[in-house]
Amino acid sequence: MKIPFDKLKDLLANSEFPQVSTSGLQASSVLVPFYFTNENKPGIILTKRSEHLKNHPGQISFPGGKFDESDKTLLETALREWEEETGETRETLEIIGSYHSLDTGTGYHITPFISIYRGNFNFSPNQNEVDFLIHLELEKLLSSPFYTMEWEKHPSGRFHIYYFDLPEGLLWGATCHILLQFLKEFCEFNRKPQLVERNLSKAPFFSPPKKT
Repeated sequence: MKIPFDKLKDLLANSEFPQVSTSGLQASSVLVPFYFTNENKPGIILTKRSEHLKNHPGQISFPGGKFDESDKTLLETALREWEEETGETRETLEIIGSYHSLDTGTGYHITPFISIYRGNFNFSPNQNEVDFLIHLELEKLLSSPFYTMEWEKHPSGRFHIYYFDLPEGLLWGATCHILLQFLKEFCEFNRKPQLVERNLSKAPFFSPPKKT
């Protein structure tokens, strides 16, 4: 799987970085940090949130969080959270530009910032927020179990939730939505997920069958 970063720089580098949400939802932002392996294969850095957190405990997420009044912009929010969560400096990132924002059913307006990680993987995760980091090669999304479920209780009405069943856990929700949208738009990702029914009473609403 290839990412056309030269094209992306032309499309996104001159985009105006959003300030804060005007939707009435809680403004937040995340970094979408791509990296390259020694074989020049693209991957993405994700966090596994600590189980004791009040919001979205244990979920696989992009580095990021809520806008703070001390932040000048939503990009500043994402960079601050990156440093707090991963222990790496913002200087290790090349910011490409902002991507499509997303309103969630949990009350957040999320603005993603596409970036490239240029560091040496000297991470020191904040154990109060992050259990561990995940270095996910994008090729693995071509073979990992992939599901979708219809969900009607969403601000925009009928909505599809997507799930990748990874060894580190379930990649789903807003994180999966943002990543999938990007891969479909720029990487010709056209894999069809398996349609499944809800089997849990609360989020994530679906639990994949156990591997045997």
